[in-house]
Amino acid sequence: MTASASYYRIGVISDTHGFLNPAVFRIFEGVALILHAGDVGQDELLHELAVIAPVSAVSGNVDGAPDPRLRPLERQIETLAGRIAMTHGHLSSAPASDHVRLIHHFDKFHPQIVIHGHTHVAHLSTCEGVTVVNPGAAGRAGLGRPATVGIITVDIPGAPPRLEHVVLS
Repeated sequence: MTASASYYRIGVISDTHGFLNPAVFRIFEGVALILHAGDVGQDELLHELAVIAPVSAVSGNVDGAPDPRLRPLERQIETLAGRIAMTHGHLSSAPASDHVRLIHHFDKFHPQIVIHGHTHVAHLSTCEGVTVVNPGAAGRAGLGRPATVGIITVDIPGAPPRLEHVVLS
């Protein structure tokens, strides 16, 4: 492994609203997993992402009534980056704007990372020892904000993950 190589990478995306920016294919090249935090749009978009890597997704408030096996309301995933809990964040029991409640919603799972979408605002913070990340909106973000995605990287086996946002060009 070279100094710039990564051991394990996860692509994090949300709020595509049916539009998959072509830059996602370049940015997510080589990821081991893609996590979509809801407001997908159409299931076909998940199939397009699956060309890059396996995809796990949750449903958002604009997703209607999707197949719960493909897009449940929340997921809890064990990865090489640690335990990751994911929800869109539009539910009253785990709102995106209240990070403490969002984290405590997943207490029994003890996640190291909680991923949500919904607000369209890229965000990264630590709350009660848990990393909370919103990749922002990857679709046509609007609201004067650039479209963004997130990357979770583990550089060395067993090392804590690095999280970053990437603006889609």
